[in-house]
Amino acid sequence: MRRIYNIDRRSEAIEEIQRYLLAISYIDNPPYLSHVSIDGIYSDRTRDAVSDFQKRYGLGVTGEVDLETWLLLYLKYSETEKPV
Repeated sequence: MRRIYNIDRRSEAIEEIQRYLLAISYIDNPPYLSHVSIDGIYSDRTRDAVSDFQKRYGLGVTGEVDLETWLLLYLKYSETEKPV
């Protein structure tokens, strides 16, 4: 089963996604991703940050975290110094 995270969802996995997005945003100066809060809620801000990430890394821009987005998020996060 393919899990997709999108608007109005709340979970620990979404908190992890937000943590990854925030850490990845500091790879480039200035940070290019939309501001995202780590609160576990897939809000408009989280969707916008996911869309920014997808655009930056050449994925289809949907604002939803599908498997392809999740795998690239994890890869890019593993390359950071994990400040969050």
